[in-house]
Amino acid sequence: MSPGNQRPLFLPGALLQAEDLSLQQEYQLAQDRTANQGLHTWGITEGLELRASGTNLVSVNAGMALDSLGRQLVLSAPVTVDLQALAESELYITVRYDEAPVSQVGDAQGTWFLRTRVAPRVRALAAPPDDASVELVLGSVTLSVYREVVAIDVDARRYSSLVVGTLAFTNPTTSPARLWAGPEAGALHVEAPKINLLGSAAIQGALGVGVGIPTAGLDVVGAGQSVGRGSLVLTEAPSAGRGLQGGRLTAYGNGTAFSTELRVGDVLRAGAVQAIIEEIHGANVLTLGRLGDDAAPGGETPFQIQTRLLARIAQGNGQPVLAVTAEGRVGIGTETPEASVHVAHGDVRLDGGTAVRFLGGGQIWSGDPSAHAITFLPTGGLTLRDTGDLLLTAGAPDATHAPTLTVSGGRGFVGIGTRVPVDALTVNGIIDATGGLIFPDGSEQTVAVVPIPIGTIVDAWRPPDSSQVILEGFQICDGSTVTHPDSPLVGQRLPDLRDLFVRSVSSYEEIGTTGGEEEHTHDVVLQVHTHSIHHQHDIQAQFDPTPQNSGTILSQKKLALAEHIHKLDNALTLPPTPTESSEYVGGEAVQTQKASAVPPFMSLLKLMRII
Repeated sequence: MSPGNQRPLFLPGALLQAEDLSLQQEYQLAQDRTANQGLHTWGITEGLELRASGTNLVSVNAGMALDSLGRQLVLSAPVTVDLQALAESELYITVRYDEAPVSQVGDAQGTWFLRTRVAPRVRALAAPPDDASVELVLGSVTLSVYREVVAIDVDARRYSSLVVGTLAFTNPTTSPARLWAGPEAGALHVEAPKINLLGSAAIQGALGVGVGIPTAGLDVVGAGQSVGRGSLVLTEAPSAGRGLQGGRLTAYGNGTAFSTELRVGDVLRAGAVQAIIEEIHGANVLTLGRLGDDAAPGGETPFQIQTRLLARIAQGNGQPVLAVTAEGRVGIGTETPEASVHVAHGDVRLDGGTAVRFLGGGQIWSGDPSAHAITFLPTGGLTLRDTGDLLLTAGAPDATHAPTLTVSGGRGFVGIGTRVPVDALTVNGIIDATGGLIFPDGSEQTVAVVPIPIGTIVDAWRPPDSSQVILEGFQICDGSTVTHPDSPLVGQRLPDLRDLFVRSVSSYEEIGTTGGEEEHTHDVVLQVHTHSIHHQHDIQAQFDPTPQNSGTILSQKKLALAEHIHKLDNALTLPPTPTESSEYVGGEAVQTQKASAVPPFMSLLKLMRII
């Protein structure tokens, strides 16, 4: 049996010698070190921080550590380490167990020590120690060329820990919470109704909720279940709810916090009863919808909560950021997603090179899908549906510009470059038709009509009783000045062509000149003639016009080509006979009265194209 397993027995009247006291010390040291090795891992337990103290100097604060042999390394006061003896710029500060005999005495027979000093040894090394479990690294320091400490690295420090099978935390009013090692290597099991972590928690590995072995960084399986605070009493409610069976229940709580602990849609379990939380009335009253027909327990009873949410992330003010429900729905900005992915109070942004993909058909809609939607047909094709107008705007910097394409929802008219199409197709701009046009009668036009050049004068007819409406891009030739800002003729005066006829000319130089008369007369020489007039009175003969040529023999009724009337002046016949007028000897020159030279016409506006 080793000395470490023996201890002295103190008996009445027994003589204790030095070896008995030494045995007691050895036994106690061995027990302590064995306990340290079994209950703790080696490393720093407290203190022993490094501080720069000046040129070539670094200090180590008081503290304690355990090495792998279970020995305690207790530094009761700060220690300063001189780095001058080492030339390297990076050094390692270590501590290790050390003991040495002190209080030397002697006599004629020799010398011996009365005491053993036990104190850890702190020193600087140019390289890490060979066995860091015996000589513990407190950190490394970096020195400047002036041997000043410019950096202290404590990444190599190792801290001691406690080694136990199970830890039980008790409270006089609750069941104990326990920690113990599981059958798997390195597994830790926690048994507690609730765990509150105050501060930060870093997990190097995977986290599983509701699963024994997580297969992902965060693996959540099944809805979370927890013990409700306080107790409750269940009573039947008069009206049926949305529960599958059994109607509604009312829960009255005692010491509960319904409004902060529960959410609508969670499942409450009390005894054999399961119910969906439909309404939360403050901290103490719930309205529940049964999920079965089990009898409600009598009196106060504890309860459990199965949350509708698998996962929840919220801001500091409680505003939801991300939620995942037991039905597999994801809510962003909402805890009550109504679709597989529900984004509330924000936008969805896709960076470049990404896409929204439908494997087959799909639909994007807002409000009512039958009234405001984009449908991707599974066989190929795209359907835009809207009860209002469809607007397509390309290249417009803001909403003040007219849309590129408009399809009116009321009449189905299409507008290009206009917001309000007034016909089946309304185009505000130029149409470039490379293939031609086909009209309702089947006729096809492949060549465009030559446009009227700016400055060309045309005739425009309008009904006499209509208001004077000028064709777009034209101006009346009435002597006015062109004022349209887009016209190349702006500022120029147009000719006044009112009350004028177009007349022919015989030379190029006469183009643009005016002339002609509105009326004309004829010079004629009266011939010998008589008139058969079967009544007697002084007459002035007036002959109706005929389409024949005019001539000088009035008795042949030859008049001017144009339809008009001539009156004979100073051509009275002699007193007539009963059968004919007296013979006129003739020879007298006379002139007809004036007659209009204007041919039949219609009123037209003289217009000039200005844009």
